[in-house]
Amino acid sequence: MDRRTFLQGTSIVAISSLLPIGTEAATLAAPLVGPTRGSALTSASFAAKFNGGRSQVNFNFLSFGAAYPFLNCMKTAQNWTLRDNSGWPAPDTLDSDGYPIKIVNGGVYTVFDVPSQASRPGNYVITWDGNGTIFCGMSNVAVSGSKTSTGGSGRYVFSTTASQFSVGIAAIGNPYITNLQVFHVDDEAALKAGSGFRDEIQAEIA
Repeated sequence: MDRRTFLQGTSIVAISSLLPIGTEAATLAAPLVGPTRGSALTSASFAAKFNGGRSQVNFNFLSFGAAYPFLNCMKTAQNWTLRDNSGWPAPDTLDSDGYPIKIVNGGVYTVFDVPSQASRPGNYVITWDGNGTIFCGMSNVAVSGSKTSTGGSGRYVFSTTASQFSVGIAAIGNPYITNLQVFHVDDEAALKAGSGFRDEIQAEIA
């Protein structure tokens, strides 16, 4: 099955949710196969209703699916947990983007998976805007930079043997820490150029 047929077939389910109730049963009875070029399901009217006719794909189990689609590993991270593991941070301690504006219970941290050093060796980098101190709960040996920033931005490069990272914010200054990014050192140029996905992922969906 080629990519076009696969996407056409899987889009039937999404298209069916846009149909009137009276046509729902007939649609559900249809086999999940790619429609023919001249079929009604490929008409401009349906395409306009379904995201303007654009194809969509999704990822499965971002946190632990071993796909590692994003250059910034923080995009697959779980929600913040208080560093003393007493619960989650209160909403009034976070800004609208989820960054702490007040440090309580030792700060916050999150966890996410990265490729093992056996499958993708190399150092990792943590960068952020603002002043404060980041937290690294996994194995990390400093290569350059610091976990504390006082000049408006921070950068910490480290080696590690871990495949699950625990990263957080332990202290904040003025301005407080935002735009926290964690990435493999080899991905830095692509990330700075504005790319969001690893090359392997982009090749698969191209």
